[in-house]
Amino acid sequence: MKRGLKVRKTEAKLQILNRGFHEKSLMPTSFYKQLMQAGFAYRNCILVELFPDGETSWFGVIIRQDCLVFEIDLDLHYPEYSEWTDISEAFHNKALRFRDIKPWLKEVVAFKQFEACKKSSQSHVHQCRTSLIDEDR
Repeated sequence: MKRGLKVRKTEAKLQILNRGFHEKSLMPTSFYKQLMQAGFAYRNCILVELFPDGETSWFGVIIRQDCLVFEIDLDLHYPEYSEWTDISEAFHNKALRFRDIKPWLKEVVAFKQFEACKKSSQSHVHQCRTSLIDEDR
């Protein structure tokens, strides 16, 4: 598969994932409630990945509205067991390391949005969620 096609495929997957995430149709209300209680304005965040990690728990990576990147491990029934780990530096380093070698990696594609968030002011964070597709094409 050609590099450009792989990149577009990853961009499309992230766009679909985030459309459901921003419309609150991806997960139950308790998921969004935990995010908001932890300071995540979900409509201004970018979900990089999310998958089940047990019967009522979910693991994922999310870029928060302030452009910090978190690994989340949420228990939907027992929020007191949920964990939030700041992985901003590691995420940033991986994206930079693989930017030219494997531009289709979800970390690399999502990092383009991470960079856009870092450069934008707080009054323009909505750009982080609305431009998941690379503008260089």
